[in-house]
Amino acid sequence: MKHDTVRSQAIQTARHWLSMNPVFLDTETTGLGEKDEICELAIIDTDGSVLLETYVKPTISIPASATHLHGIKDADVANALGFAEVWPTQLMILHGRAVVIYNAEYDTRMFYQSAAARCMPAFDLPFRSYCAMDLYAKFYGEWNERRLSYAWQSLTKAALQCRIDPCGKFHRARADADTARRLLMCMAEAQ
Repeated sequence: MKHDTVRSQAIQTARHWLSMNPVFLDTETTGLGEKDEICELAIIDTDGSVLLETYVKPTISIPASATHLHGIKDADVANALGFAEVWPTQLMILHGRAVVIYNAEYDTRMFYQSAAARCMPAFDLPFRSYCAMDLYAKFYGEWNERRLSYAWQSLTKAALQCRIDPCGKFHRARADADTARRLLMCMAEAQ
C-alpha cells in the first residue's frame, strides 16, 4: 500500500478518535521491566484541561536510571497515594471513555503491574485505549525494514517533527499526555 494512502487513513483515524472526545493518559514509571510500577500519572481532557495529575507511590524504589530520565525521586513520591488508593479516581475519570496513549501497550501494562504490586484483585481496564504511537508511525511514514512496518517515533521526535513545543518537560506525565493530545490534533488537521 502506498504511504499516501496509509497517511490519509491515519489522518481519518485521528479525526475519528477526536470525534469520540477522548482523554489522554501518560505515566512515568520506575523502569521498563516486568516488576516496575507507575510513579506519576496524568489524564488530560480533549480541551487540554487536567483531569488528574498525581504522583503515585510505588512499592519499590525509583532507580537512578529512571530518575535521570523523568526527574522523579523517591522523596517526591514518599507521601503520595499508592496505586490502589489512586485507582478509584482513575476509574471515575476513565470509565467508558476512549483513552489515547502514546505507546498504549506499555502504559496499560504498567497499570496491571502497579495493581499486582499492591495485591489488587484482577481487573479489566474500564476503557478502550488507542495507541497514538502506532498511528503516528503510519502518519509519519518512515519504513522499518527489519520490522516490516512503519517505524515508531519517540514522543519527543514526533513532537519535533510536527513542530509542537512541549508544555513542560518531556518525560513528565502531564507534559507527555498533553503533547500526545496536540500530536493527535496535528494529525487530524493535516491534509
